[in-house]
Amino acid sequence: PDQVDMVFIATGSDFADALAGAAVASRLGVPLLLVGSDFIPAATAAELTRVSPTTIVILGGEAVINAEVETALQAFGSTTRLAGSNRYETAVAISQYGFPDDGSANTVVIASGTGFADALAGGPAAAALNGTLLLTEATRLPQAVRDEIIRLAPSEIIVLGGTSVVSSSVLNELNALAPTTRIFGSDRYTTSAALSSVAFPDGAEKVYLATGLNFPDALAGGAAAAAQGVPILLVSTSAISPSVKAEILRLGAYEVVLLGGSGVISSTMEGLAEALGM
Repeated sequence: PDQVDMVFIATGSDFADALAGAAVASRLGVPLLLVGSDFIPAATAAELTRVSPTTIVILGGEAVINAEVETALQAFGSTTRLAGSNRYETAVAISQYGFPDDGSANTVVIASGTGFADALAGGPAAAALNGTLLLTEATRLPQAVRDEIIRLAPSEIIVLGGTSVVSSSVLNELNALAPTTRIFGSDRYTTSAALSSVAFPDGAEKVYLATGLNFPDALAGGAAAAAQGVPILLVSTSAISPSVKAEILRLGAYEVVLLGGSGVISSTMEGLAEALGM
């Protein structure tokens, strides 16, 4: 819309904070924009001017978005910062901001804090399931994350990715907190399709496609997709995997939105209707 009360701001140089922010941004009905660690891109400044927020929520500490950027952002609205001593605690702080009441999340989606591929589709899925997204180490569940799951008291936990990114021991620890399901595929594209099928069982009128080879486009797109109640699926530069093709058809989407320029998703992919046999 032309005006919003709040905007989330995350770094475009790393993925962790924006991954956690996408689901909460959707819950609050606000967009997520990206900045550099020490500068505000002109496009971001222009969008902040256009939507004229009252509050700007900065995701992450000064190591990812420095104090000078925060000061500059105050020209567009009052700022507040959600941060912890590491990415796991920052994700918890974001979750607490979006779900301040104990026992208020139906689902917790757990993703690796060290790799982005499986989690890029996690924000819209978590939002669709009235949940939040938290991060874990591969072989250890951080205490802050455990405490947040206990506070939220979800009815289910969904782990994204195989055992190489979230170990069986972590899954077992999570299963002791709430019934836990692992969603994964043979690659990041198949994983995104499998997650979509769980989070959007009744289909969706629209689907966002983002490259699975990098994270910035899907980070900002995750909040938009989540706000519209539709999934993000991952593609390569010039091809749609069979699993993603099948999921788009199952969803019954009548609109496909490609995120990013032709350098990340080839212009040949714009003929999606023909490629999907629609």
